Amino acid sequence: PPRPLHMLPYFHGRKRFTEVAGQLVNPGDYLLIADAEGLSLCAQAEDGTKHRQPIIKRPNDGKFVFEGDREHNAQGFTNIEELVTYYEVYGLTVKVTFFFFFELI
Repeated sequence: PPRPLHMLPYFHGRKRFTEVAGQLVNPGDYLLIADAEGLSLCAQAEDGTKHRQPIIKRPNDGKFVFEGDREHNAQGFTNIEELVTYYEVYGLTVKVTFFFFFELI
């Protein structure tokens, strides 16, 4: 069974992006937050810019995906941990407007 969000080592709770951006130090650093807009993965790109990428639950099948990631959204995932693990294990990047590799902080 999936772990609750609060048990994930990269989940930092209900915070705004501006509150956690300083914790993203190296390219590939990432963390997960819950804010007024929902769940988002926050990451530092190779060029040093910091981004917030929303995670959405598709209404047609209830699977989780990164909003706007057209390349990897076909399959979707049953929970957030599966989504993040898939990208981390396969060294994938979220292909929206930025690119980064996962690395736990």
